[in-house]
Amino acid sequence: MVIYLSDTTEDQIHAAADELIRVFNQSSILIQANPTKTEFYSAK
Repeated sequence: MVIYLSDTTEDQIHAAADELIRVFNQSSILIQANPTKTEFYSAK
C-alpha cells in the first residue's frame, strides 16, 4: 500500500503512521520524504 501525503507536518505523519501500524498490525512502516516542486504552468 502506498499513501501520498502533502502539506503535512512530521507530527501529523507520525500520528498517521501510529494509526496505520495499529490497524494493520505492523511492527513498523516505511516513511519516505522527498522534496517536491509544485507550480501552475500554462503555455503563452
